[in-house]
Amino acid sequence: MASVNFQMLILARLIQGVGTGIAVPLMFNIILLRVPRQHVGAWMGLGGMIMSIAPAIGPTYGGLLIDHLGWRLIFGLILIVPVVSFILGFKSIENSEKSQPAALDVLAFILMSLTLISLLLSLNSLTSTHFNWTWLIVFIISLILFIYRALHSEKEFLDIRVFRNSAFTLSVIAYSILQFSNIGANMIIPNYLQVSIGLTSALAGLALLPGTLVGALSNRSIGALYDRKGPKIGFWLGNSLFVLSLILFVIFTKQLGLISVIFIYIIFTFGRSMGFLTANTHGVTQVSRKEQGAANAIFQTGQQFAASAGTVIASLIATKSGNMTLGTHNVFLLFLILGLINFVLFYSICANKNDIIELR
Repeated sequence: MASVNFQMLILARLIQGVGTGIAVPLMFNIILLRVPRQHVGAWMGLGGMIMSIAPAIGPTYGGLLIDHLGWRLIFGLILIVPVVSFILGFKSIENSEKSQPAALDVLAFILMSLTLISLLLSLNSLTSTHFNWTWLIVFIISLILFIYRALHSEKEFLDIRVFRNSAFTLSVIAYSILQFSNIGANMIIPNYLQVSIGLTSALAGLALLPGTLVGALSNRSIGALYDRKGPKIGFWLGNSLFVLSLILFVIFTKQLGLISVIFIYIIFTFGRSMGFLTANTHGVTQVSRKEQGAANAIFQTGQQFAASAGTVIASLIATKSGNMTLGTHNVFLLFLILGLINFVLFYSICANKNDIIELR
């Protein structure tokens, strides 16, 4: 809010990201540790609903403030939320029983950070005339070093051995695909409505509000469905609705208007939420209690990285396509292909009877 230049704004956003990176996994860890396994789906859904509120109101909130009061008040007014959250958390959250403190593997943390940052910078360089091979080489080297360090260090950071569980691994990939598509769509749709249709930023943001509210408010019911029936309904029905919405976006890109975008986006978000929450809940419940902290951290890391990558790739496709309408069409075509890949991933998860835990 008080930024005087772009560098200060980026630094503030970095600090904000660090805080989010601590708070979000912690919230889900509390759920996994303190909620009985037979009810974990409903509570993961509640946590997902809380996480979905920001995307639900963010574009509309931001658009209205930019149009009428200026961008600084986006941060000024939202400051109320963390202040209230801090007070409520301080009064209501109890510490878990103390155990022997583990030594943090700082080197593993640095290597993983370098791996993710270099990959994003590699992807971002695709927008320029020359691809930056240096960042790609840095990514490959840092990834190899991180894997070696994670497997051989006696200190603790992130237990990547959970990837040996095929249900967990496939769930993480499917989850990341859905997040990649979700954030990419959240970026491209308002831009399409403003550039191609000529709507204001407030109306463009409003187009996402009904769908994201439907997705957010349905999360607890989706989680409860997982508790009763297991993952299959969430996987197949959710991804079917997700793919259907993308087919409609691809076919009718040139004819899209505000009303049609609102209705298709409702289908998109409900299907995405169903697959997203089911993959997350199923993945973390397929590993042991001891491994659930690492599993949750991997899901949250995948979510954050997929969100960043989705924005970069959607922006790249839109700018390289010649015009926003064609760019939007191509972006949704990519998401459709990824949605079809998710069918294969979900089939592989459900076909492995040893991995499926039916919660009834």
